[in-house]
Amino acid sequence: MPFLRSTHPGCLAGLSVLFPILFILLLTCSASASSGITTSAQPDALSLYVLQLEGAPLALYHGEIPGYAATSPRASGGSHLDPASPTARAYRAYLAEQRHQQVQALAERLGRHLTILQEFDLSFHGVSLRLTASEARQAARQPGIVRLQAERQLQLNRQASAQHGGQWLEQLGGRLVFSFKPASRVLLLALLLALLPLLGRRRRARPLLLGATLLVLASACGSDDGSPLRIEWPDNNDTTPGVALIRAPLVWFGNGSQSLPQATQGEGVVVGIIDTGISPHSPSFAETGDDGYRHRNPRDRFYGVCDPANSTLYNPNFPCNNKLIGAWNFGADTYNAVDFDGHGSHVAATAAGNFVTEAIVYGPSGLNLSAAISGVAPHANLISYKVANADGSLSMTSILAAIEQAVADGVDVLNYSIGGDIENPWNSLDALAFLGAHEAGIWVATSAGNSGPGEATVDSPACAPWITTVAASSHAVAYQNHIELSGPVAELEPLVGLGLSRGTGPAPLIYAGDYGDAYCEGRFTAPFAGEIVICDRGINGRVEKGQNLLDNGASGMILVEVDPGDDSARITDAHLLPASHISQPDGDRLKDWLARCQTQGAALLASLSGTQAIADPATADVIAAFSSRGPNRAVPAVIKPDVTAPGASVFAPVVDGLGYAIWNGTSMASPHVAGLFALLRARHPEWSAAQAQSALITSASSTLRRDTAGNAATPFDCGGGRVDAWNASRAALLLDESGENFRLANPANYWLSNRPEGEPAALNLASLAQHNCIDLCNWQRVLTNVSDRASRWQVSVTASAGLVLQVSPQSFSLAPGQSQTLDIQADATAMALEQWAFGQIELREVNNNAPAARLPVAVRRSGYRLPPQLDLVSSMAQGQQLIHRLEIAGTASIAAFGFKAPQLQTAELELDPTPQDPYNNDGGVWWHSLEIPPGTKALLIDLSSPTSSDFDLAAGIGPHPTTEPIAKSITSATNECLNIPAPEPGTWWIGVHKSSGRAFAEPFSLHYSLIGPDDAALETLQVSPQTSPAAPFELNLAWNLPELTANQPWHALLELTLPADLATAPVQIPVRLKGEANTSSASE
Repeated sequence: MPFLRSTHPGCLAGLSVLFPILFILLLTCSASASSGITTSAQPDALSLYVLQLEGAPLALYHGEIPGYAATSPRASGGSHLDPASPTARAYRAYLAEQRHQQVQALAERLGRHLTILQEFDLSFHGVSLRLTASEARQAARQPGIVRLQAERQLQLNRQASAQHGGQWLEQLGGRLVFSFKPASRVLLLALLLALLPLLGRRRRARPLLLGATLLVLASACGSDDGSPLRIEWPDNNDTTPGVALIRAPLVWFGNGSQSLPQATQGEGVVVGIIDTGISPHSPSFAETGDDGYRHRNPRDRFYGVCDPANSTLYNPNFPCNNKLIGAWNFGADTYNAVDFDGHGSHVAATAAGNFVTEAIVYGPSGLNLSAAISGVAPHANLISYKVANADGSLSMTSILAAIEQAVADGVDVLNYSIGGDIENPWNSLDALAFLGAHEAGIWVATSAGNSGPGEATVDSPACAPWITTVAASSHAVAYQNHIELSGPVAELEPLVGLGLSRGTGPAPLIYAGDYGDAYCEGRFTAPFAGEIVICDRGINGRVEKGQNLLDNGASGMILVEVDPGDDSARITDAHLLPASHISQPDGDRLKDWLARCQTQGAALLASLSGTQAIADPATADVIAAFSSRGPNRAVPAVIKPDVTAPGASVFAPVVDGLGYAIWNGTSMASPHVAGLFALLRARHPEWSAAQAQSALITSASSTLRRDTAGNAATPFDCGGGRVDAWNASRAALLLDESGENFRLANPANYWLSNRPEGEPAALNLASLAQHNCIDLCNWQRVLTNVSDRASRWQVSVTASAGLVLQVSPQSFSLAPGQSQTLDIQADATAMALEQWAFGQIELREVNNNAPAARLPVAVRRSGYRLPPQLDLVSSMAQGQQLIHRLEIAGTASIAAFGFKAPQLQTAELELDPTPQDPYNNDGGVWWHSLEIPPGTKALLIDLSSPTSSDFDLAAGIGPHPTTEPIAKSITSATNECLNIPAPEPGTWWIGVHKSSGRAFAEPFSLHYSLIGPDDAALETLQVSPQTSPAAPFELNLAWNLPELTANQPWHALLELTLPADLATAPVQIPVRLKGEANTSSASE
């Protein structure tokens, strides 16, 4: 799976510094001794499964069962779920009995005793059990079991810079994970004591990060003695530039002329962090911060391993305090909640870390940087929920347990910088659990993912409408590494890259491609002799390239982009040798200059300046190239991401004893929002989670750029924009939405029911999207005045070319607590078909008594509104299904092909040892070849396995697999499918890849069908009408399948021929029908 030292300058003596270092080294030794994955070699071995059961969890229960009152806070009128209330205890007992009956029925079906490993009833209703593969298949068919999912792994949303490996150092996205031999540990202790930083002096933070000119904050030039270079942030801010950019200090102190009625730094708010654990000795989590603030425990109790009353988990060696009031570990070692990765600590400190006056990054190249830092809510309290196993993996069962425990603990805010492949959130277990947390009164922030800049890359659960999803952008400080060049080419000029390293040079410049290894994978054809080497980005990790260069004798590295793009693709990594990362255009120029020098028989000399911390407001608010983008592939009628926050070059602590690091990723952006949520929670405890999300979206700064060329970001890049703490804290117009409406908005309900549900675009969100707007599309939004004064609002709109927005009313007045419904219409008739356009609705308070509220809009014009595919389940061999709410801008002829029984292939697969490369023939991949005749209308492929959570599917042309499939389905779901219209005649391949999961072999079933013209005569499927009206209509499907049996899939295709101005080729709707248990030949 693509998956330091701490010093407290207050009054630390040598022993107080030495203790956490020894603590982490001892823990590292014990962790190393127990690391590794142990799996059964038997394919029918017991494996872990999560079963979602019928029945609403407490957070979503509204009293539907006679005799049991509602427990949802929204229904009962509370701000948090109270699991200990008499009402909650009664309903929990009811759910416990339901679970017992379900498990007992399953045990009787399987003929053996079952032990429940975990029970969930607060945010999610279900259990976890150990089952064999065959038992899982039987469990999936049992009534009352809504969903069954095998244990699967997720990944951290940090920007990875290298692959695992190396005796001395592993680096992931700037993460330093030292793996010292015993003798080296002594050297490390001596080094850490020698570099003990001097005491710092604290200044009062000024509220804004401003400035009109470029300012050098710190420079490595001429500093090679290893002493830390002090960064003095602009305008005397004693917090990181990302925290300053979102204007958190204004909420802390006021802006001088206008102060909040209650300034806050998060006092009394509890922030939960679901991640890799926490480093308890870091000054960022001390009871007293360097600003002198002494935390108090707002709960007057401790949690998890910190709780002396918990005789099962209490660990007296884990140092909790009134700042860090709880820690849990849901991995294998439940007692040890320490962070061995650094990700969880970095995230926690960004959200709610203390003021620290002397935080030091010890770079592996010898560059050391020190600065004053803090989190967004430095006075908030923390509870850590560790979900990382000893091998670094993150399991779904641990994550579900952590969400459940966070709800039980009643945290106010949760951060979740973890993600998986794109998945329908109504089928995703962690997304559903977060819906429960949302309704339990918890405000949840999550990272968008690091798969940008490609479109439709927001991952799961970030695609869920009920979670606040955060993209990553830059702040106003860049860690530049300048390149000076000298040689006979007249056009030579300095280049500017990014990177954390000391300087070097002048030295001869060479290109690794001339040594047979352009990507610096370590396969050089000759040794180097102290040159600075150009390496192309790609294939292997960025920092790993530097290690390979060092091993081969290089003195420095210039890492160049090879894919088209601008400066936003550059990453600030802590490099092992002097290094600078430059853009693709600069890399092309540099290679050209080098080639011209070589032609003239002369050397091109280069010097690297070493890192310079540069404050330049022009570098702020650029979307990071790695940040995942919309449209929301899982829920295209909901804009994702929701908002943006700084996620590039974020300064925060990592592993105890190893200090601080500067990291990149949407993982680093999300906790900025979690910290902002903490500030808002302290100011507005009465707001719901949905209202808090709307405050962030509507108050955000929408003037971001998608690249350094200055192109404006769209809502698919940044959502509502970069969050603004000052404006959000004073927001007056908010939107709310209920968990029940979120639940009913599942798009799967839209086509198969005529009830008003299944339409995510109708949710009362602070953004508006429609992905199939037939000329005109409409929304309603309800906004409520949550301020304590009457207000008058004026509405205005802006939109890109071709899109016309209208809002009614255009002005209105609201008393405190009063609501206004807005009717919004988008006219897309002037837009090109199948293209997106963007706009914004702005509501401005006439008397400037509140910040303006802005709602982003995204519209895609389409000539039709039809289901992308239909998945039907029936117990009747002769049956019918009515498809509702189809719409075409004109008339169309409708033809049916099928049903037909697909061809079946079964096999077993072990885990791919190199999942990042499924084409290297080292296992974990199964291939099948087939011939596609001319005239084939569609190739439909289904992949299923109840035993594995991550089989992936791909198909392509040719007798042998290539790295360029025609289509692929790579999601977190157990089942994958592909619909390939009009496949090219000839030989094709289908590939199944086991990219993650258990190491032993697991079975899968592959069904595929070639739908051709002759299938229209099968008479197994009848459709009516066969000509669509020019208005919304219903379509009736009737089948006659005497051979339909339980779980047997059948394939068909609906083909609609539309007017040529709407679609140049027929529109296809694949149809899949599967038999339920007790399938009969009777007619429905």
